[in-house]
Amino acid sequence: MTTDPWADQRFDLDRKAMAGSPKGVINTPLPYTEAELNDPEPEEFTPMQKARLMAELKNDLEFTRYAAQQEARERHRRLALEERERRLKEGGDAEAFAVEIMTTEQLRFIPKPDALVTGWLFLNTLVRLYGPPKSLKSFVMLDIAGSVANGMSWAGMRCRKAKVLYVIAEGVDFFSERALAWEADKGRPMGVLFYPKAVQISDPDQMANLVAYARCEGIEFIIFDTQARCTVGVNENDNTDMGVVVSALDVLRVTTGACVALVHHSGHETGKARGATAVLGAVDAEFEVRRYSNEGTLKVITKAQKNVAEIDDLWFAPRSQTFTDADGTSGTSIVLDAAQRPQGGDSEPEDGDVSTTPDQKVIDGVMAFVEANPGATTGDIHSQVTGRRDKILFTLRWLIRNGRMNAVKNGRNVNHYVVPDHGN
Repeated sequence: MTTDPWADQRFDLDRKAMAGSPKGVINTPLPYTEAELNDPEPEEFTPMQKARLMAELKNDLEFTRYAAQQEARERHRRLALEERERRLKEGGDAEAFAVEIMTTEQLRFIPKPDALVTGWLFLNTLVRLYGPPKSLKSFVMLDIAGSVANGMSWAGMRCRKAKVLYVIAEGVDFFSERALAWEADKGRPMGVLFYPKAVQISDPDQMANLVAYARCEGIEFIIFDTQARCTVGVNENDNTDMGVVVSALDVLRVTTGACVALVHHSGHETGKARGATAVLGAVDAEFEVRRYSNEGTLKVITKAQKNVAEIDDLWFAPRSQTFTDADGTSGTSIVLDAAQRPQGGDSEPEDGDVSTTPDQKVIDGVMAFVEANPGATTGDIHSQVTGRRDKILFTLRWLIRNGRMNAVKNGRNVNHYVVPDHGN
């Protein structure tokens, strides 16, 4: 049996660490040149021994590079911390900071952003419009875009005429029908510029191109429809990840002076946008769209306005509009007419395009399960009762509002109990 002469010199390296270690980052001179590794001397090396030796030397060098890089990173971090501590101890430049200090009188001279939609949208702001599927939120945003591009009034509010860029990140195949229906209804070109694919907000190169174009063309209203499609790979529930997105949008807003708008989806609960709160804390205004299909209306609710007073809900009536395409083909899509609040008030809608009265089968199923399982959580009910989650959530809210069920907050969960005399 042949003895391996290199057995005692072989390093027990972690192969997984080697596979993940960065290569070529640190240009450290190698202890062996390629010629030395290929030197046939000493003659007693067999080809297999030589191949094994070269592989081990290569792994050893990769590990050395990886370790050196980690050490360099730690050294740089330590030096940065020491430099920060030194500056804090020695003190900074007070005069440089004092240049930016203002009095109350001086603050008055900071120019206020011009209104894009009077009393509602402003230049140099970040806003968001959200709603559940089928709530017609994209139709609302498109209507705003066309009104701004033409300097027309929208929902009774005067619009500043401005160049609009609409980023169509989803549903691009049928977006032309919506625009053609709008033009047929208004009797004029929409005048909006469309970008028919997603711009990834977290991609510096794509955003740099967008900033350059917006500045060159004088774009004053930039719309991302939808937020989710323009933040692929970003965890929308993570405040750190969404903080990076907000930072990129702030650069776009400040650099162009435009009103930047996001179209987004609502969460499981009506009244809240989906995802992390970092965006809600950063936007200057946020609006929710709710649709009441049995009443033939929808409303836009002002959920937050940081700089101006919140206005009353805006009501619209969706309507089918016929249009003729450039090749003479006819089609139909939806347009929005301003409407009055329904006389009977507005019932709580289920998510999306649905009736405002729960399905009796869902009511019976929820009541029977909760009566048999007092204290059942929302997750328990959803897993055991047949029906879509949004239908079940709406039914629960309806039952609570009508006094047939009680809900008790318990940490992160909500426990449900049937009110006596209201069981099945």
